[in-house]
Amino acid sequence: MRVWLTLMLVAAAHGLSHRVGAHHARPAHPCRSGLLRCNEDPRQWRKASLAEHEYWWRSGETAADAIEITTFVPTEAWRVGMLPSGRPYLWRPTTDPDDPEVQLWQVGTLETGTRYWFNTDDGAVTLSDPHDLYLGYKEV
Repeated sequence: MRVWLTLMLVAAAHGLSHRVGAHHARPAHPCRSGLLRCNEDPRQWRKASLAEHEYWWRSGETAADAIEITTFVPTEAWRVGMLPSGRPYLWRPTTDPDDPEVQLWQVGTLETGTRYWFNTDDGAVTLSDPHDLYLGYKEV
């Protein structure tokens, strides 16, 4: 119970509203509240921490749905792995334990000196390091 109350206080501090007694929190608009980068999938699990505990959260399926919060690492959460070369990659388990889903991101630099990352599979581009969100999920 103490962990749940602490999570609700953290949610309130991050601009999330909650329905009393329902144990749900809902962002008014996660992109504007500073919780998400606007080009990110709001349904991806994200790690956060309190002084004594770590927890994971993600937005609901629609804006009207409550966010999900758990104190266990969700099985579908992206994790960061490291190749022998030292290059990071994102991965998450699938129904086949021998064939995880993998994302490789290449880093580049614009003429202005700004770094960018692009996904080698689907060509997605971001100015934010995609590995930063998932460093808390390191498992190799």
